[in-house]
Amino acid sequence: MTLLVLAPSDDETARMFCAFAAERGHRAVMPQGFNEVCVTVTSGRDASYHVDLRVDGEQVRGVLHRGIGAPGGEDGDAMFAHAETLAVWWSALALWQGPVVNRATRQGFLPPLDPLLLARVPGVTLPPSSLGRPLYAAAPAERVNVHRERDGTFLGRDTEAQVPDEILRFTLFDPDRVRYVLLAGDRVFEPSQTGGIPNSATRSALAPLLDRLRSLGADFCLLVLEPTGGGWRLLHVSALPTYHQFEPVLHLVFQALLDLLLAGQP
Repeated sequence: MTLLVLAPSDDETARMFCAFAAERGHRAVMPQGFNEVCVTVTSGRDASYHVDLRVDGEQVRGVLHRGIGAPGGEDGDAMFAHAETLAVWWSALALWQGPVVNRATRQGFLPPLDPLLLARVPGVTLPPSSLGRPLYAAAPAERVNVHRERDGTFLGRDTEAQVPDEILRFTLFDPDRVRYVLLAGDRVFEPSQTGGIPNSATRSALAPLLDRLRSLGADFCLLVLEPTGGGWRLLHVSALPTYHQFEPVLHLVFQALLDLLLAGQP
């Protein structure tokens, strides 16, 4: 059987995972078109369904889902083809019975990691932030992260990002207190700490938030947190971690993802 890594062609993290899996004797492929993969979704009037995923005729064993990227062009045909591709993959990944890292759901093609919803978890709050342009004058520049509001893309720190016709979010934070936590399968990592593993107190304090993420289908995500007296400020959360964000524990993270994809298989 084959592991399927669904990702844009320029996703270096996905390519590195494929190489890691191959080193451990597992075939992992990163298809760039339907000529490389066969997706069959069958549904019945009684709400029954069956999904079959095959690559080169071989059944897929597990899927690492990192999106399909942007449309290949701005013309109508390219946009239509991209929308159709997205619809097929969305249905397949939501309904397929095998293991999927960051499974598609009714709420989103990637897990819906809206900080406003995650802030409902006990002990989790949001940091002070503001929307607009130019740089929020009342915020000390050395404590401001700038994100594009429409998609959450990080644009820079300590300066106003030069992005025309965009609404920006400026988030206050204390750089000396920021913690990076990575959820990968059944394991939790803190890449900036010695050994890359959070201590038991941190794991216990984060348990409600991590449980909530898993309930949303988020098996692979990066959290940027600032501890407070009785909990955590959630500065940012991403379902698309990149390898440079967890390089100190790269092999441990990839092994955790591989274990999840192989779970329950002979």
